[in-house]
Amino acid sequence: MESIYVLDILNACVAVITAICATYLAFFALKHSAKPRAIVTFVEPFQLEKKETALLKFQFKNIGHWYAKPMVVNMTVFINFDESFDPIEIRFGSIQEIVDKNVRTGKGNLKFLKAKGIKIVYSEYYEEVHVLTKCPENAGTYKIKIDAYSENGLDLTETFFVDVI
Repeated sequence: MESIYVLDILNACVAVITAICATYLAFFALKHSAKPRAIVTFVEPFQLEKKETALLKFQFKNIGHWYAKPMVVNMTVFINFDESFDPIEIRFGSIQEIVDKNVRTGKGNLKFLKAKGIKIVYSEYYEEVHVLTKCPENAGTYKIKIDAYSENGLDLTETFFVDVI
């Protein structure tokens, strides 16, 4: 009779240890397979003058997850403008030292500039991207669409609206 109780206690201990190990392995797998998460904010300016050349600023921040904070590796950013805009150049890097002036036309006749190779660590404050563009000749509200992806799974799409007065 006493040996039955010992076996029951032993089985319970083995079950608890197995459950703890399985939970640890599941959390470890979740943490190390997490895709990065980031947000983009349109910093300034929110209103533009007709026909002016303006510097638009965007901030990208790695927000991670509660269980993991993976780094964003080699992020490629596409900043798409309404066809009424005339984008001139995109600047990025720690002091906006990387400049690209290759303006192309993409889907929906949107003009876009591309920034490549951006890395964002969770503990960094943000990565800033500047775009120099000539504003439309007509007043109105115009769309700016941002698409970004990275080697390790980031997928980001955001749309902003700017007023031209």
